[in-house]
Amino acid sequence: MFTVFTKDLMIRTFQKTNALPHQKIGFEDLNLAKSVTAYLNSTNMTGDQWRVFGQQLKEGGQAFVVAWGCEKNGLHDLAEKLFRKTASNQNKASENGRHWKEIRNYIEDLFKKGRRKPSFIEELESQFGETMMWRAVLAFEDPKTSRKDLLNKFDDIVEKYPHCKHVPQARENILILRRMLLEDQAHALKPAITLSKMTKDEQVSELIFQLREQNGRQFSQPGACDIFGDPRGEDSPASQLMKLGYDAVPQLLKAVESKSFSRSVGFHRSFYFSHHVMSVGDCALAVLNRVAGRVFQRAASTALNSSKDGKPLTTKVAAEAWWEEFKQKGEKVMLIAGTERGDWDSPQQAELLAKRYPHEAISAVAQGARRATNSWVRTRLVELASSTPFLTDEVTQGPTLGSRLAAAKGLRHQGKAAGLKAMIGGVVATPPAKLTLALNRS
Repeated sequence: MFTVFTKDLMIRTFQKTNALPHQKIGFEDLNLAKSVTAYLNSTNMTGDQWRVFGQQLKEGGQAFVVAWGCEKNGLHDLAEKLFRKTASNQNKASENGRHWKEIRNYIEDLFKKGRRKPSFIEELESQFGETMMWRAVLAFEDPKTSRKDLLNKFDDIVEKYPHCKHVPQARENILILRRMLLEDQAHALKPAITLSKMTKDEQVSELIFQLREQNGRQFSQPGACDIFGDPRGEDSPASQLMKLGYDAVPQLLKAVESKSFSRSVGFHRSFYFSHHVMSVGDCALAVLNRVAGRVFQRAASTALNSSKDGKPLTTKVAAEAWWEEFKQKGEKVMLIAGTERGDWDSPQQAELLAKRYPHEAISAVAQGARRATNSWVRTRLVELASSTPFLTDEVTQGPTLGSRLAAAKGLRHQGKAAGLKAMIGGVVATPPAKLTLALNRS
């Protein structure tokens, strides 16, 4: 077992092995002076982001870490050379490198009105601060990292990197975590009662509290964090709340504005800092979306959610409006209307309708498909359709190859091969240019 401290400020531990060459784990002692001299002679340190693609600390910061290591080991001349070359090249990089340009612009804003320009050390401070912020956010994903430890990470950022642009967010996170710690302590003093012995309202309240431990996963890049990707599966708080269904809605509506943190982290891309912690409010909203079969808030970007998009109140108003209408009209009427609209929510509405009211779903799904203006929505509704007359018409008259193919599959599932033959005939008769266009659209 051996431990190393890397240039990007990571401490890593490895188990030494004697496996095959491509699987072998080991180390060799390097001469620091020779290695740094070679580093100075070989690297241009021009701020080319591809040199350190995906790393949390950029090249200028890593070079500074090496200089610090030289200083600590008595290699003062090498440390100074490395520092000066890094500082000089980083000034040039700031003119072209997006990351350093953003840092320089931010820090220069702090020194306006005749005050001095920021030093290279202050620029490095900002970069190190972002790296530590990135890692602090990622730490939420590990349930073994206590909220006390998370709090300490943000305290360190505020104390050690005051010029970092993420300090305001770190301060806000500190306040939230301090409140959560007090709530954890108060919750621990309550009598331990299993969920099965609680009333429905008590179960919902307890499960919403447990959303602070919901450990979802990102499902694509770009994409979003799916809170239902929790390794506990059906036993996770969110899944249990979904099973409680409409009984959970009133309390979930109240929880939508909660800023308490969960254990779910979302991002736009994993290789740069776009990461954010899903709030308990975000988790409550995700459960509401599943229960209602619709999306109450669509973020402007895949990097955003309700809390980060700054629209939890707007989202709550939309969800409350749905709930009031639901209480007046009932589930069946709401699902039929939602399916027939042919909008982005219609496929989810149709799935619930087909599951709970299969007879009513036959005409509603066909109606929704006819009204759908989006090719994906139409195709998805055709896949859910069971009306033979509608599928027969769609297989030859459908606006896209995708919807026609879905109709042919539906007819084949019903044992009607004529539908597939009709579609094949339509494809053969379609001019190549139009067929290519249809394929692209589908």
